[in-house]
Amino acid sequence: MPSIETKTTIILFGSTHLGVDTAPVYIDRYQEIIREINPDIICAELSPEQLAGTATCHSKPEYEAAVLPVARELNIPVVPIQMDNENGSKWEKDKNKTLEEMTATPQGEFYAQFNEVVSEAMVANLIKVLQTPEGIEIIQLRAYDLLMVEPEYAGMRRFFPDYMKLSDEWNRYFLDRIEETAAQNPGSRIMVIAGAFHKYWLWDELEKRSDIILHNLQSFRQNM
Repeated sequence: MPSIETKTTIILFGSTHLGVDTAPVYIDRYQEIIREINPDIICAELSPEQLAGTATCHSKPEYEAAVLPVARELNIPVVPIQMDNENGSKWEKDKNKTLEEMTATPQGEFYAQFNEVVSEAMVANLIKVLQTPEGIEIIQLRAYDLLMVEPEYAGMRRFFPDYMKLSDEWNRYFLDRIEETAAQNPGSRIMVIAGAFHKYWLWDELEKRSDIILHNLQSFRQNM
């Protein structure tokens, strides 16, 4: 059993793919919180190509606006935990094929239409919440995961198991990179940044580890 001194502290931080044009208050608070945590390492939901700036597309503006500038400012190493472009493209093709099969059924077509309406409303409301100073802290709460994310997982596993197998594969890749980084840096403080949908899954897996001290933002502050 590792001693408390050699256990790696992981602060699991939920992110949304919004930038300064859409949610400037969110980006400002994002920067402040990274400086507050001041981790030894950041594990980021980026591919190696996205981190290097060589990706052909970049759909995560919060990294360019908040994460990477503060990491450079504080000299924090950033570890990409997302698949590289080649493997990510293969996974994306499998996902798209599965989505096509899902929507080819009446049940799947209905779900796709329903999800489009719900997602549009959720994003609009999320932007409103994140434009308040406390908004970014709300989405870090474990209660947020249990109320907002867990039901979606449960529904998707019940009705679309093939899609969720692919989702688990993507999350598992994140987890493997995080665990590798923790093993290589015992006793360090690692900030793991991933989307809220991934954060819920990663929490359930990381809290099983006896060699890790796992925190969200609120519990990290309580134990500083």
